[in-house]
Amino acid sequence: MPALEPRDSAAFRRDPAGAYQAGENWVYFSFDPTLFGYALWGQPAAEDVRALCALMELELDRAPHVALVYLRDLTFVSPDAFQVLADYTVKNEAALRSIITHTAI
Repeated sequence: MPALEPRDSAAFRRDPAGAYQAGENWVYFSFDPTLFGYALWGQPAAEDVRALCALMELELDRAPHVALVYLRDLTFVSPDAFQVLADYTVKNEAALRSIITHTAI
């Protein structure tokens, strides 16, 4: 499999396959239109998780796909960062149910 390449928001939106966007403690990626995912590592602040969730919220209209979530390299999650991810999940539950066919964490 070829390496993923960075793409800006507009290019990722048009064609996410084989691309990623990243912050200091996260990456959001798409291997192909059937497999999206994200990873968090280290000690992401609430602002890091908020940036990731804002990007993922733009993706809620994608075709159904599998989601891969990688959290093994997290060393600490602050209550505020956890709350941001929990709020995103609760707020978007219906959309997530319609586009995520399987999840591997």
